[in-house]
Amino acid sequence: MNTTLNLGFVNLHKAGDFQWQWRKSRNIEDLEKMMEHLMEGGPYKDSYYTAVLSSLYYFVKDRSTQRARKILVPWRIKALTDATGAFDEAFFYAYDGKLKDSVRCYNKAFKKETSSQILVEIEEFLLWILSDEPKKKQFHFCLGLINYFGKKDMITAKKDFEKFLRLTDDTEFNDQRELAKKYLDEIAE
Repeated sequence: MNTTLNLGFVNLHKAGDFQWQWRKSRNIEDLEKMMEHLMEGGPYKDSYYTAVLSSLYYFVKDRSTQRARKILVPWRIKALTDATGAFDEAFFYAYDGKLKDSVRCYNKAFKKETSSQILVEIEEFLLWILSDEPKKKQFHFCLGLINYFGKKDMITAKKDFEKFLRLTDDTEFNDQRELAKKYLDEIAE
């Protein structure tokens, strides 16, 4: 294997390790170290995986959904076959309060193959956002979708949808409130 490829692979692997550390610590310094390795990534610097990690960094660092989306835009074709891209888009829309667009993206994501590991990572991330920004109550609905359609965990989905309904009123997210009620009825059957 050529030295550049090998060094690039090592940097990409180290970046992934720091992303994993961040998942446990939620310390921005871990993501900064991740970015250092991504920038040294050699031939892997321009990859879908690098774009996903970079968008994570910029979102976490300054909560800019616009900047994170901009990084992922060149990879939309790749994202067409991968559920991760649709899940990312769903998250960005939900964060910006555009839950109708978010639901559309979740529906696309659930039609694609995805691993249980990805669903667990998404769930962890949404729970972290809620602990960091409790006013983003729309993520209880998103968690309900992940648990209902993705993980098939009806007990947790029920709790998520009920919490979403409890924390919102008829003046916000009305369409999603109706969907949550519909899903709760389906769970009860």
